[in-house]
Amino acid sequence: MPKILFSFLLTFAFWIVLTGYAVQEIIVGLAIASIVTITTKEFLFHESPKTLLSPLFWLGCVNYLIIFAKEEIIANIKTIILILTGNINPAIIKLPTTIKSSAKKALLADSITLTPGTFTLEIKDALFVHCLNYKKGSNPGAVFEKTIGGIK
Repeated sequence: MPKILFSFLLTFAFWIVLTGYAVQEIIVGLAIASIVTITTKEFLFHESPKTLLSPLFWLGCVNYLIIFAKEEIIANIKTIILILTGNINPAIIKLPTTIKSSAKKALLADSITLTPGTFTLEIKDALFVHCLNYKKGSNPGAVFEKTIGGIK
């Protein structure tokens, strides 16, 4: 029950932040939050609510967001240079990962995909990633894997 309540409150709070405090928006928000909670209750939160309320968890998330923003800016600049110079070496590579949690693996794959010049094709024990400019020995997800692995 605490997971369902936490999911509902989180979804409803997100709705309020996006829409405001008008009565009709609150009513619609309650309905939408209920529907989202019911349809996602089995797979949204695998961690316990205690983990989700841990300050270490949230510090890890903030750290991840800062590192992601930095890497995103760097990747955009590098991709622009690659496009303008035409100096590309596309490849599909297999990236082994030590991350076991399926939610964290999905976050890693999304982080790689959202970074320009890379795209995650498949998630298994390893990730299969298409790179716009592959250099032997490089690991496009190393920074993200370390950061995501550190989230408690």
